[in-house]
Amino acid sequence: MRLPIRKISLPALCIAISAITWSIQAAESQAGNLFPHLTILENCTLAPIWVRKMKKKEAEDIAMHYLTRVKIPEQAHKYPGQLSGGQQQRVAVARALVLEPDVLLFDEPLSNLDAKLRRRVREDIRDLQQRLNLTVGYVTHDQEEALALSHRVALMRDGEIVEEGAVSEVFSRPQHPYTRHLLASEPKGEPEPTAADAPVLLSSDRLKVWFPIKRGVLRKTVGHIKAVDGVSVEVRKGETLGVVGES
Repeated sequence: MRLPIRKISLPALCIAISAITWSIQAAESQAGNLFPHLTILENCTLAPIWVRKMKKKEAEDIAMHYLTRVKIPEQAHKYPGQLSGGQQQRVAVARALVLEPDVLLFDEPLSNLDAKLRRRVREDIRDLQQRLNLTVGYVTHDQEEALALSHRVALMRDGEIVEEGAVSEVFSRPQHPYTRHLLASEPKGEPEPTAADAPVLLSSDRLKVWFPIKRGVLRKTVGHIKAVDGVSVEVRKGETLGVVGES
């Protein structure tokens, strides 16, 4: 890729050099590493425009397709700081998929997503891999993800591979003691019940947490994201409350 060095600002040059690496591979990590000064749509279209030389409209159409697939098309014109951690994770996955590269490297890309969305994004990754015959490196602690996405699996301990082979073979007939220990470590059973007279340590009465949606030059509030809307709950001493929902 040739850059007109004398006609480009230093910030733009840095962005361009960063984007060049995406022509070889796309990487997605737990942190997401989104550009905070760019909108979600701009984050997703930066590399296609710079590296693939796509027209802006074509890049935006592809980006919106993948943002829709991860269920956040309405966030396209917001900035990363306006999104939750789970939403930022979805953007990072969509951004990696937009380039449809030869190699995809994932570092626990679904760790911040709820179970329903993890399943959907797994299907997207698997579909893309099969459709484009991609090479994929996928780091995960989730056995279900490894089973769903991998042809082969390598289990590591202390920086070394202790066992490697076809997923079905390794998971059904593990040979190394560490592999057997790892596969036997899935949580089982139920927690001990909490005493009926245990004191209440945490309570809320119709708790609300709303985040404003701002639009326009004057950043006028036009609505709210209702993260918590009128929730009343009690948690007793020694009790664990699990909060489950979409990211």
